[in-house]
Amino acid sequence: MHNKHSVKKKVAALLLLAALLALVVAGTYAWKDYSQHKTNELSDKAKKHDVALIEDFQEKKDWKVGDGPLTKKIAVKNTGSTATTGTTSGYEQVYVRIQLKEYMDMTPLKLVQTNDRYMINTSGDLIVFATQAEAEAAYPGHTVTYLTDAVSRTSGYFVATQAGDPNGQYGKQVITEYDYGAKQFIVGDASLENARLDAAAKHNVDPNAECGYPVHPWTGTDLGDVLAQPGADHYIKWILGNDVVLLSDWNTPGSAHYHEYGAFWIIDDSAANAADPWIYWGQALYPGEVTSDFLEAVQLSTQPDGDFYYAIHTELQAVSLDELFTDAPQTWIDNMMIAARP
Repeated sequence: MHNKHSVKKKVAALLLLAALLALVVAGTYAWKDYSQHKTNELSDKAKKHDVALIEDFQEKKDWKVGDGPLTKKIAVKNTGSTATTGTTSGYEQVYVRIQLKEYMDMTPLKLVQTNDRYMINTSGDLIVFATQAEAEAAYPGHTVTYLTDAVSRTSGYFVATQAGDPNGQYGKQVITEYDYGAKQFIVGDASLENARLDAAAKHNVDPNAECGYPVHPWTGTDLGDVLAQPGADHYIKWILGNDVVLLSDWNTPGSAHYHEYGAFWIIDDSAANAADPWIYWGQALYPGEVTSDFLEAVQLSTQPDGDFYYAIHTELQAVSLDELFTDAPQTWIDNMMIAARP
């Protein structure tokens, strides 16, 4: 029989598993890539656990605000043997938690454009001629210049506008080059800039540099509008699954899941753990069982002006009953212990 006095609650991360969602933009267009870089095995001298972080990620190029939510699912499965499913030995069932970390940098786009304005048509497109003679014949007395429009990648002879010209006398300046300003670190700092490159070189190393990304904060969270952490929140929105509650609500008498033992995620939004918050599955996970999706999708709410890189790094820890996380909320520990008693 287990009780909270007899059970050892030493910290033992029997499994640490990380996954990366990377959204990379070239110019004003997006490229996304994702890889789950390591699966460790939970093991003991007598019995074996195998827990996996399950991801469903919709790869997409040229991600724009108008594309809507992008599928990004995160769930956990106990893939161990089902031979002794239902035992309370503390070796077949596991207790899991995840932690989400973020990083974002952006290189602002700077446009190099002409001082003069050039002729446009009624559709707003720049008028370009193949030869100087054609341009001068069409617009006598105007200055004609050979340019390359970096937006349309069109080269040719452009006609500078003058006061009184048709189609709006001011015309339009030609963007001749894209340039970039100094890189800005939206979430994280310069020391983390090359973390993804470090991870590629250390594919089988735990932890790698991505594990140093800032942890997503949950204090003061409104589950109806979950944004990326400060800085990135201007651009990125998260869409969580349906089976998610805040610890502050879970601890409130009369709430829908008040101190309930069940199949849902509990976000530790307490001030005490604000610097290192985890998200706990609300019951033991037996072999063959899968949690619900914690994260369903991510959405680009504002298009960044320039190149940007945004990453969500997910870490999973799973332990047996005898090794419950000592830094977990006491109410969660108590619930796990009571439910495990015969």
